[in-house]
Amino acid sequence: MKTGDLVIPAYAEPMAHEYMHPTFLNRGRSRSWKTGQVALVVAMGTRYVGGHEVLKLQILLDGELWWVGASQAKLVDEKNETR
Repeated sequence: MKTGDLVIPAYAEPMAHEYMHPTFLNRGRSRSWKTGQVALVVAMGTRYVGGHEVLKLQILLDGELWWVGASQAKLVDEKNETR
């Protein structure tokens, strides 16, 4: 995946978060990313969890920016997906 790609959830309604690095005291807002809802990848980043790198995607969803794990998204196959 790269910036500019269109993505949909890889599984049923994953959570999208306001911050790439949410903390216990500062989680920010979150929302459900509806099944089949198309989003635009606008940035990519890496978060470290327990010493492991986790690729994060910043997506544009309903006019707002949100962060999701790259494993939560899959590319839109324009031949098989409808918008």
